[in-house]
Amino acid sequence: MKHLFSRLPEEFLHTHLGKFRFGSFDDIPKDDEPFVYPKFSDIRFILPPVFAQEGGSIIFADGLKILESMGDEAFNIDPIRWHKVKSYIANGIVEYPEMTSPFRIMDGRHRTLALTQLYPGIKIPVIVPHSLHSEVIETGIFNKAIVEPML
Repeated sequence: MKHLFSRLPEEFLHTHLGKFRFGSFDDIPKDDEPFVYPKFSDIRFILPPVFAQEGGSIIFADGLKILESMGDEAFNIDPIRWHKVKSYIANGIVEYPEMTSPFRIMDGRHRTLALTQLYPGIKIPVIVPHSLHSEVIETGIFNKAIVEPML
């Protein structure tokens, strides 16, 4: 089943495969989809619907550090969702992953994983509710996952 994560055959697109647990980020097979991915700077990030109404703060964080804070569940991947996320990235439009405190992804784990794999070393933009901004920034700086913001 691991081969489905590098390239998903068309016939699997409308099936239910369940999640596959990888032991670490490095265990996830490298991408071999026929997609052409844009430069990271050309990706247009859009607000999730709840944040479009309520707002939030965008921070840039180390994707691996975010994932490490999630423990074992960080690397449970649904191959269909994984393929869809990579197709969104290839199309150049990605919804911001949503972060909660303490420094965890509430929605967007597959996006965070894919962006981190496809664009190694790049800080991933995530959206944080205004009410959690200070706590997330403090935790992120402590974990060396974000750079202290310039005021």
